[in-house]
Amino acid sequence: MHVEIFTGARAVDSTDASREWARAIVRDVLATLPPDALVVVGDAAGVDRIVRSEVMRLGLRGEEYALDGNVYAVTPARNVLSQWARGDEVPRNDRDPRWRSWPLRRNDAMRDRVSRERVLGATAHGSALLWGESRGTLYTADACARVGIVVTRYEPAEAGQ
Repeated sequence: MHVEIFTGARAVDSTDASREWARAIVRDVLATLPPDALVVVGDAAGVDRIVRSEVMRLGLRGEEYALDGNVYAVTPARNVLSQWARGDEVPRNDRDPRWRSWPLRRNDAMRDRVSRERVLGATAHGSALLWGESRGTLYTADACARVGIVVTRYEPAEAGQ
């Protein structure tokens, strides 16, 4: 089995050109995956949203790690598959001090999921789509690399984006 983790900047959602750039990369990556691949993605706007729509369009198996602590099937029904965090751990709003690091904790849970599959014999790869200031994306790409998951980083060719 192969597991692909996607991470990308929410800023990709800012223009038609940035969305088009990201969609082309996501489609190219997904086209290389075997039919039994698992795609792991977050629940943010931008790259995550594009990945989820493309996974559904292609009928691939995907898991969406949401900030509410749940893992959802990437399907129109969006069924809960499991939890990556207990309910009492989830910050209720952005005024909760835990919120500041919460998206990074979610990204760690995604990385851990891919890492566990790798230990069980799956091949694993990451795709990081960088656009503008991409701190969370860089954090996740580096976190994956530290546990041996090779990550391909994509950046737009235009200097000004």
